[in-house]
Formats: sequence, C-alpha cells, structure tokens
Amino acid sequence: MAKYRDSSQTALSRLTLLATMIAAVSACTSAPEAAFRIEQREPSVLVMPTTNGKNAVPVLHYRHADVEFKPYVEVLRTPAGVNVLRDSPFDHKHHHALMFALEVNGVDFWAETAECGRQVHRDLRVSEADGTIQHGLNWAAPATEAPLCCEQRLIRVLRVPDRDATLITWQTQLTLPPGRDAATITGERYFGLGARFVPSMDTGGQFFNADGGAGVAGTDTSKSAWCAYAAVADGKPVTVAMFGHPANAVHPVDWFTMDDPFAYLCATMAVDEKPITLMPGKPLCVRYGVAVWDGHPAPSRIEEAYRWWVGQAK
Repeated sequence: MAKYRDSSQTALSRLTLLATMIAAVSACTSAPEAAFRIEQREPSVLVMPTTNGKNAVPVLHYRHADVEFKPYVEVLRTPAGVNVLRDSPFDHKHHHALMFALEVNGVDFWAETAECGRQVHRDLRVSEADGTIQHGLNWAAPATEAPLCCEQRLIRVLRVPDRDATLITWQTQLTLPPGRDAATITGERYFGLGARFVPSMDTGGQFFNADGGAGVAGTDTSKSAWCAYAAVADGKPVTVAMFGHPANAVHPVDWFTMDDPFAYLCATMAVDEKPITLMPGKPLCVRYGVAVWDGHPAPSRIEEAYRWWVGQAK
C-alpha cells in the first residue's frame, strides 16, 4: 500500500511539473504586452505608458497636423510627469519645443518667414509595440513647393530598465528627391536638433557635458558625446540630456548652448563651418537621444544612460 501511495505521489508531482512547464512555454510564446499606448488626437500623436492604466499621462506629444513650417515634439515629460518643453514663446515664435531644421540650398527651414521652406507631411505611421512614430516629410522650397530633399523621421520612446528617466530617440534620414543631383546642407551656428525649455528653466540652470565641461563657457561650441542641462521646472528639479550616436555623420556632437536671455540646447553638425553635400544614393542619417530626469543625476548616471541608449539605437 505504501508503494502505491508513493507511486501516486510521484505521478502527481510529474503532472504538476509538466503543467508548470506548459504554462511557462505558453507565457513565452504569447504576444508581449505593448510598452506604450499611442493615441492620435489631432493635431498630435500622444505616446502613453501602459503601466499607469487609465490614469496614464502622455509621455510625449508629437505635433504634426496643423503646423505651417515644421512638425515637432511639443511635450516631453519626466517619469513624474513634469513637462520640460516650451512651444512658440513670444520672443521666438519659431522655437517649437524640440525641433529639427537646417538650411538646404540656401533655403532656411528654421526661422519661419515668408522666405523660409516648409517640412511638408507625406505619410505617418505609428507602432504601439515599440512606441514608434515614423513620419515622411518633403522639405519644400517656398516659391515652387518643389522638394529640395526628403526626410524619413523616426521618433521612439524607450523603456529604460531602471525607469528613472524618460528617453526618446530622434532619427532623421535625408535623401535627394528624384531628379536632383545634389543638395548643400548648411545653416546658422544653432541649426540642428534644438530644445526650448519652460520659462522657469531659463534662469539658474547649469550646462555640463561628457568631458567635464560646465556652464555655457565650457559647453558651447564644444564637441562631446552628450550635453545636459540641470534646472528647475515649475518648482521641481529636472535634468535634460541630449546624446549623439557614434555612427552619426558628425561625431562627437558640436553643441550650441545658451542661458541668456533664455536657455537653449542644440545638437548641431557644425554645418555653418563645414557644409555637407547630399548626393544621390547616399543618405545623410543622424540619430540623437533625449533623456529627461526628475532631480539632478550625477554625470556618471547620465553616462550610463548614454551607453545604454547607444546599445539600443543600433
């Protein structure tokens, strides 16, 4: 009788183990839960984390539908929900939060005057699985509307392992439209991927970079893998960092920083000093990361986030 009981218990244990294994395999093969929920609320695409359920606050607003000159990231929030970006302030109406613009064949895509070019919508796709927005744009001349170059823009919100930062990738690939032999990329010193901050961040902040440079004197026109700005946004300490990918056409990044009369951070390609020629079949691709923290992390933590991002943004 004891033998029978032992045998039954062994069989039951085996069945339990088998059921556990089947459940584990089923869990591994089922579709993973999307990290982000994406809603298209005209004129913007909103990216929200799924972890907060119905109470989720959008991490990012990408504004694209009612813009006359250039689509841009209108809102970018820290993990605690603090927005750090300011759109179209009275002193520089063409400063649109987080934006990208250059000069192509002498046409300015930055300043937004009657003589400036426009980044014209071509197509837009989103993916909830990886928090990605892909936007096709034609950079059109003001008089003829003919594209001087074409852009394939990708913006991705990344889930950081320790979740202490909100981190996005901004990737721009410029190509020539059919029929064009070349295009010259140039611009002012501050052209590139630029960020304008909320008013409370305009004073009292501190710039610093990956090579130990500090303040505007130590970061402006300096070449470094990343540059950060620590300040206070509406009474709460925050830090914004921009990263340049080592595979970019110009690396390390040539930074533009300023804090008077307002704070501004821009990742440039130094095209004011050395223009870039866009040729058929040879796209110009640049990839940047933008990370925002609650509080003021040490440079070593920003360096860790930068290295992690480089590994993800291959």
